[in-house]
Amino acid sequence: MSYCNTRRWKPKIQMGVRFFFIIVCISIIHVSIVTGCRNVNKDNMKVNDMTTSQKQMENSISFDNPVPTNISKPGSLWSTVWDFVSGDEIREPVNPLGPFEVDLRVSEPPASEGLKVCWIGHSTVIIDIDGLRFLTDPIWSRRCSPVDMIGPRRFFDPPAALDQVKFVDGVIISHDHYDHLDEATIRRLGERDIIFYVPMGVGSHLRSWGIPEKKIREHHWWEGTRIGFDHQLVATPARHFSGRGIFDRNKTLWASWVITGKTHRVFFGGDGGFFQGMKTIGELYGPFDMTLLEIGAYHPGWGEIHLGPKNAVKAHSAVRGKVLMPIHWGTFKLALHTWTAPAEEVIQYAKTGGLPLLMPRPGRMVELPEAPLISRWWEEPEENRQLADAGLDSFSYAK
Repeated sequence: MSYCNTRRWKPKIQMGVRFFFIIVCISIIHVSIVTGCRNVNKDNMKVNDMTTSQKQMENSISFDNPVPTNISKPGSLWSTVWDFVSGDEIREPVNPLGPFEVDLRVSEPPASEGLKVCWIGHSTVIIDIDGLRFLTDPIWSRRCSPVDMIGPRRFFDPPAALDQVKFVDGVIISHDHYDHLDEATIRRLGERDIIFYVPMGVGSHLRSWGIPEKKIREHHWWEGTRIGFDHQLVATPARHFSGRGIFDRNKTLWASWVITGKTHRVFFGGDGGFFQGMKTIGELYGPFDMTLLEIGAYHPGWGEIHLGPKNAVKAHSAVRGKVLMPIHWGTFKLALHTWTAPAEEVIQYAKTGGLPLLMPRPGRMVELPEAPLISRWWEEPEENRQLADAGLDSFSYAK
């Protein structure tokens, strides 16, 4: 084949590979509907029934959601495939994003008081809360995929090298999907003196990657760990699913997390759809100074396992949040919507509800009093890029 022919066919070959990958992923989800959803909680099992959860682990039975849940709307497989093939949404940035510079404070010890956050991308957030530093769902890899050759690729490089992020006291994992539990990143963090806080069963992945047992803390829903005198982590229910392949669906638990310090409280939603149990979380542990809730990777057929912008605002209210920091968007192509749609939609819902948002550019560390703040880094005009680079993020509900 000549060089010219190779150039002509290369894009088509790449598109074919991507199409095959998405068909495989959608098929896996379909298998999950047929197999995993037989295990939904139809008997109204109490989420804090530790004995039941332990028995599930011992018998290798799948974990259940707190309410009956469909991973995808029944009968929607081929319509989703058609939407993927025929849709004209701009699902990834047209122009390269970044590089984004990181705040140098990520390399310094956290302040003894206050609440600061730094969004690295997707669901990876550095949280400095009253003297301790936590890292949520860290992923520094180029792709969130079981292989490096195919799968969703980052829109922009992490604003900080992993080695720059120092003084981490704990890593918090919501569940074992590839965009939340990254083997390469976990292995590197495992070389440090760090504790990993994970839902029940997720520790098996970490142990297989060489993380010592003494560094792993596995939690059932409603189970907590105290860290010193002032801090506590509590695994709370979430409405999602788990698995890193076809045959391990729901074999490990998924969770949201309550993070409390001496004077501040944060709710990390991880992944999951809305359910009334969020009000219980708010009653028991709220109000929260900040909530970290997913707004991206939504679809009409996935409404029970992902929030999306509208339900993120609803969930924020349910758990009694004060400031909402949207996560799980703008980093990987994981759905069919325009890549900026989650941000624009959540801004409009927040405007209607008078809700303060915190949406800094990637890599900027923001203190709680700086909210509300919307940088609009995703709009990409040169003047906006210059403002972001100077750390002068702007707040505006108007587009």
